[in-house]
Amino acid sequence: MLRHRSIVGKYSFGQRLGTEYGISFQQYDGSEVKDRALGRLRLDVERSFVLGEALTLSPRLAYEAAAYLRLQRDEDQAKERVVDFGNLRAEVGVRFSPELDITLWTASQTQYLNTLAQFDASGRQVGGGRTNLRTPLLGLDLRLTLNAGKRELWQPLPTQH
Repeated sequence: MLRHRSIVGKYSFGQRLGTEYGISFQQYDGSEVKDRALGRLRLDVERSFVLGEALTLSPRLAYEAAAYLRLQRDEDQAKERVVDFGNLRAEVGVRFSPELDITLWTASQTQYLNTLAQFDASGRQVGGGRTNLRTPLLGLDLRLTLNAGKRELWQPLPTQH
């Protein structure tokens, strides 16, 4: 995974590029899932607002796109979408102290698919083809940092998520 953060004025911009590889496993219905590699690119922007000695708000907006890594498609294999998954996330992190962070977030996850076309009796396509499955999400993250008072043991993460 490669990460980069840059500061422009009062805003912090982040980029994250990573790859992962999934090993196949047997599903309950007996069908096999292929081994696949996945590439991810995440872009985000955030700004922190210090509201007092013990309170900081950090709103962040992020988008992550993920695609299966395909070196070459077989001739008889169906054409796939360029981007397979997307995640748009908005969050507000609240830092109460060096030991305690809480982040409220909402996200919209999208799975981009090509599905089999469906036709009515007259031959018109009524479904299938390029399909986007969207799932709304809502969450709460809690981070408790142990030994926050011992600065020599403490290593801040480049990004909270």
